[in-house]
Amino acid sequence: MEQVLYGRADCHLPLGMGSIPIQDVLTRLSHFNGFIIFEIRPEYREYLADSIAKIQDYISTLSD
Repeated sequence: MEQVLYGRADCHLPLGMGSIPIQDVLTRLSHFNGFIIFEIRPEYREYLADSIAKIQDYISTLSD
């Protein structure tokens, strides 16, 4: 836990809970021809459905 508190750990938080501006990142990657992988640690399993819905929403705005 100490590693997380000091920002030295890779938390794999659910979308929207961290500080990465996912919408901006995906916009910049809109022409990327490869795979983008999102990981969520097992302790955040309860947020999985919400994270999936968010990523689907983000992707749909890119194709508009």
